[in-house]
Parts: sequence; structure tokens; C-alpha cells
Amino acid sequence: MSELERQLALLRDELAWPPTPDLATAVGARVAAEPARPGPRGWRGWPGALVTSRRAAAGLAAAVALLVIAATLAAAPGVRARIERFLGIGAVRIERVDRLPDTSPSAGLGLGERTTLAAARRIAPVPVPTITALGAPDAVYVDRRASGAGSASLVYLARPGLRFINRQRGSGTRFLLDALLAQAGVDPAAIVGYEHGEFTHAAVAAFIGSGMADVGFGLERPARHFKLDFIPLATERYFAVCRRDALARPEIEQVLAILRSDAFRTEVDALPGYQARNSGAVFPLADILAAAGVDV
Repeated sequence: MSELERQLALLRDELAWPPTPDLATAVGARVAAEPARPGPRGWRGWPGALVTSRRAAAGLAAAVALLVIAATLAAAPGVRARIERFLGIGAVRIERVDRLPDTSPSAGLGLGERTTLAAARRIAPVPVPTITALGAPDAVYVDRRASGAGSASLVYLARPGLRFINRQRGSGTRFLLDALLAQAGVDPAAIVGYEHGEFTHAAVAAFIGSGMADVGFGLERPARHFKLDFIPLATERYFAVCRRDALARPEIEQVLAILRSDAFRTEVDALPGYQARNSGAVFPLADILAAAGVDV
């Protein structure tokens, strides 16, 4: 017995085989009983030979039998998997597993280790707030290996009935949100109110505070002013751009002196969500673009 036959024999107790008719004999007998019919006038191809040749009829019956066997094997995953392994076919692999892979919206995002909200608040190196309007998060992840102080991520599945308020098209905030949604594979058209944009962060926060929207995307300071929940999603750096030769002008030197002063940094650090680290530092534009992954 060959290895292939042995593998097939092992499967006889796993599959409920229906009665298999003798297709080869039945087809051969039926073809042999058919009277010979000449093909069309002037036709000398194989159709005329097919109905007049018993050897060809037997070959057709064998081909039909092989086709039925092949179809049966293709329909049985266990048989197919064992034959593929035996023949060394690596393009397809079908196997039985105890647990299916994670196909949730957070799968493949690299958010870290899944945990509970209570555990995340104990072990995460950063605060873990929640959004009251969204209720409890559907999943919580903590990544203590992330750069800096680490991270905590809350995953919320889509909730019907929530109203979103956006920033206007062309704003940096709108551009950032579009990029984050594209990275997460979320269709903006599925978000109710996504096309409704306001021109300031304060207007977005006021919209939510008045009850005309449930969720928005903006800065922390206006959110705190209107006593809203706020979850940090991204950090932006602000730059003022000028020509290199303008750095020696008195008014620019005065601006740089203010940005570098302790009084200015103290005022900025006191604002929710702001940090004055490296304020007043001067960098070549090419270095900033290169650090952001932009080819120059």
C-alpha cells in the first residue's frame, strides 16, 4: 500500500460516504449502446470519432470517474489537507485549530496586551480616562513597551445614534483625524455628523457641551473648559517658519527670547494639554521634514 493509499484509508472512519455507483461501467455501457451517428458533412474532427470508438468511450468513462473522485476530494477539507501535505503543496493549508484568530477591530493594531479597565488603571504608566457618552470600552489594551512612558488604548465598537462634530475641511485637526481613520480602516461616511465642521476647537467643545453632539475631535483645553471627558489620541508639535536670514532681525530675536523664557514656559505648561518643551529652539526645515518621514 502506498503512502497516499494509507492516508486515505485513515480517513474512512471520519467521513460518512454515500453509496458510490459504478460510474465507469454505467457510462461505458450507455455509450456502447448508443448508435453510431456521423458528424456534420465535411467534419473530420474528434466529435465523430467520440461516438464511434469504444476505446474512446471507455477513456471518457474513466475521465468522468476521475473527475467525480477529484470533486469528492476537493469537497472534503480533511482529505484535501492530508493530500496537500503528502504532495508537498504549500500554497494552501487547511488545519483544525482549537481557537480561531482574533478578527476584532483592534486586531493587528499593535496596541499591546489586552486587559480590563480596572487592571489598566493599576498597571498603565499613564492615566486611563473613559468617555461617559460611549459607556464602558469594548476592549482595553496596555503597552508598557511603548516609547516614552508607555500607552493605554481603549477600543470602542461603533455605536448607533451617536452624533459627531468635526473641524472644517482644510484644518490641521481635520487632516490628522482623516489620517487616523484611514490608518484604522474606518470609513468616515459611517460616522454620523462627520461632514459637519466647526472653525475652532472652542466651537467643537461648545457644540458637545450644549448637547447638540456627543463626540468630537479637538484640543484638551476647550474640553476641560466645558467640563467634557477627554481622551488623548495624538500629540502635535507646532512650528513657526521663517527664512534663515530673518533670524537676525530684531523682532524675530525678541520673539525667540520670549519663547525661551522661563515665564513663557511656565504659562504654557499650566495649560491643559500643552507642553513648552524645546520652545524657542531653531531647527532647519529639512531636518524636521526628514524626522517626519518626508522626502526632501
